[in-house]
Amino acid sequence: MALTMLLIQRQDRQTVLKITTTEQPESLTLVLEGRLCRPWTSEVEGRWLDVLASAGEKEKEVWLDLEGVTFVDRDGEGLLGSILERGASVRASGVLVSYIVRQVQRRIATKTTVLPEARQDRVAAPACPSTPPSPKCKGPLGNS
Repeated sequence: MALTMLLIQRQDRQTVLKITTTEQPESLTLVLEGRLCRPWTSEVEGRWLDVLASAGEKEKEVWLDLEGVTFVDRDGEGLLGSILERGASVRASGVLVSYIVRQVQRRIATKTTVLPEARQDRVAAPACPSTPPSPKCKGPLGNS
């Protein structure tokens, strides 16, 4: 098992975020512990891209482990969305982080299922001719 680690500390030497990468025979996992928030999201994103590239080369499943995360801000939520859109599996615990993960997953599912259907509905709608409307074609205000 390969392991790499990075600690991000504030000026007062308090650790804010711990980033660890672990490798198993079938998977690579990016483990986060602490606060997933600005300005550290850029560092997490860089590590995530490294894990993603490595997993692709080795044909391994990719996991994001958030069980040690205690706080997520909007930047962290955005990064989480980007990571999940790329097909990562996620582990989370705690009420707040689990809720945020579910919300991000719902947004991704909505984006990939509802929008294409809405576009199809618009394309499939009958076009109104330039002649007077018929009962099958409603005018712009919904009346014939």
